[in-house]
Amino acid sequence: MKKIALMLLATGMVVGCATEKNILNPEQMSHWSNRNDTLFYNKMPAAVFVGYELEIYKGEVSQEICIEQINDEAPLDSIVYYVHTLHHNDKVQVVSTYGRDKLKYKK
Repeated sequence: MKKIALMLLATGMVVGCATEKNILNPEQMSHWSNRNDTLFYNKMPAAVFVGYELEIYKGEVSQEICIEQINDEAPLDSIVYYVHTLHHNDKVQVVSTYGRDKLKYKK
């Protein structure tokens, strides 16, 4: 009986940790808001919604939310986690074109 209880406890801990992966906590969420197609970080525009894709591969359908970073107010990973927290059943893609003109290429 003790062995079964320990297995259930361990399973509960693993499942509990797995469900919280890549989800922002309430304090982190307090920095974020959205209006229409714009995501705001600390009340400053950080990214915009640009599209929603449906994909099918080997019979499996997936949905993907496409976001474009418009400045460096929020780090890319923070944008991904915010959108994933709101839409945890969808894939999230963030494209950053901000600052592309500032890149220096070697010739």
